[in-house]
Amino acid sequence: MRLKKLLSISLLLSVFLGACDININLDKNKNNDNNTQQNQQQTSNNQNQNVENGTSQSNNQESNPISIDKAKNISYDLMEKEGGVSFKEGDLEYREDKSDDNQIFIESPLFGINGSAKSHIILNRYTGEVIEQDGGPPAPDGPLRPKNGKIDSGTYNILVKYYNNYVYRNGDTVYNYSEEPVPVSQYKEVNAKVWEYIENNMPQ
Repeated sequence: MRLKKLLSISLLLSVFLGACDININLDKNKNNDNNTQQNQQQTSNNQNQNVENGTSQSNNQESNPISIDKAKNISYDLMEKEGGVSFKEGDLEYREDKSDDNQIFIESPLFGINGSAKSHIILNRYTGEVIEQDGGPPAPDGPLRPKNGKIDSGTYNILVKYYNNYVYRNGDTVYNYSEEPVPVSQYKEVNAKVWEYIENNMPQ
């Protein structure tokens, strides 16, 4: 009788342990399946990201810059629309020293009543989009009116902007904008260089 009980208990234990082993293996397989799916998803995401990055780089490499002639054409049309011009498209100058890999600097010849005004346009080298347009004479209309031996900063900064945009070349003296009035002597120093440039570049 005892032998039968022992056999019955042993049989029940075997069945129970077998069931536990099956559940453990099922859980392991389930976890393995989940990990495999996550790894596959991550791999897929990485591949998609690589494709997108490759496409972006390919687009940049395939973009061709606009020609200098095209940049001049865009600039001339815009200058003409802004109020007319007294020069031809062929008179526009490409300033290589003020251009870079992404921008093209196009400058007008001297123009205006006293032939001292200038203007320029900066274009995106690849799209032709206008980034900046500026210009004007080197000084406001009317005589200078120094006060206490100084020129107001607004008048001085107009002159410096003209110098920086059109007169300055690599190696020349650098003049910075001022927030305060400057001595007349300092204004005259910059003004002399500006007018020397104007006289040397006046259209014949």
